[in-house]
Amino acid sequence: LNPLTQELNDILKTTSAGALLSDLGVRMYFPKGIIAQSGEAKKAATKANGTIGMTVISGMPAVLPSIQKSAPSFKPGELVAYAPTAGNPDLRKMWQEKILQKNPLLKGKKTSLPAVVPGLTAGISYVADLFLDDTKPLLAPNPSWDNYALIAEARRGAEFHQFEMFKNGKFNLPGLEKAVKDEAAKYGSVRLLLNFPQNPSGYSPTHEEVMEVCRIIKETADTGAKLLVMSDDAYFGLDYEDSIEKQSLFAYIADL
Repeated sequence: LNPLTQELNDILKTTSAGALLSDLGVRMYFPKGIIAQSGEAKKAATKANGTIGMTVISGMPAVLPSIQKSAPSFKPGELVAYAPTAGNPDLRKMWQEKILQKNPLLKGKKTSLPAVVPGLTAGISYVADLFLDDTKPLLAPNPSWDNYALIAEARRGAEFHQFEMFKNGKFNLPGLEKAVKDEAAKYGSVRLLLNFPQNPSGYSPTHEEVMEVCRIIKETADTGAKLLVMSDDAYFGLDYEDSIEKQSLFAYIADL
């Protein structure tokens, strides 16, 4: 393994995240080359920053007049400068503040800054790279969005397991509980993906159902199983009934 990989694995070896990593996840690392050096130079360079391929005129990134004309309210540094790998820091901070406004339960809980990705599918795919492989399946409801199976099976070679989402016209909490605990018993770990409001059914849980989901997750973790819970919030905020939980599942499980 690369020494940087080994260093990361040593840091993570006593954590749930380290125990859950896929075969690819244990090989991944962030290079301490040009990208890392560029970040350091932005903070510490006083004379010049020669780390990244960008033309600078009078301290500002060069921009074609035709591009600047199309977005006149943006400064060149906002419009055409290289963004850090995880996204513009100011944007990430504003995004985090917005998340806290919409999910008051998250205030005071320890979470990372959001990371910018090319789209939600890409974000799920990155998580799958780190945590799914042919010995580590993904659990999701049936029905669920088609790309979940594509990402798990075709991309990562992982099994895609499902539980029936509805029973007798209600959210199938007993089915979820059985599926989660069966996965834990067989594999010693669970990788659960829940999507609310759900695609394709449009279903969103009530507050009482969210509390039951949290109970199932905690009880399973208390047995010693390692759990990764992914909350797909693509349609967050699209709820039209008073009984529906208004905050993201993530707000409840972030410090569970």
